[in-house]
Amino acid sequence: VVMKNNAAECVLLSPEEYISLIDEVNDARLLALASERMAMADSSQFVPAERLYEELGITQDDLDTVGDVDIE
Repeated sequence: VVMKNNAAECVLLSPEEYISLIDEVNDARLLALASERMAMADSSQFVPAERLYEELGITQDDLDTVGDVDIE
C-alpha cells in the first residue's frame, strides 16, 4: 500500500496478482449475466443435447475424438 498524507493512495500488485483479480471480477460478471439470463429463460424452448447432435449429425464417436477443450 502506498500512503499519501496518512491515507492509502494505491496498492501495488504483481502483474500475476492483478491478472488473477481481473479474471475473478470477469468471472463474477459472467456468472451474474448467466444467472440473470437463466432466470428469464423459457425452459420450454430448451433443446436436449441429444436432439441437437442428431440434427447436426454428431455421433458419440465424434465427441469422443475431440478430447479436452480449454475455453478462455
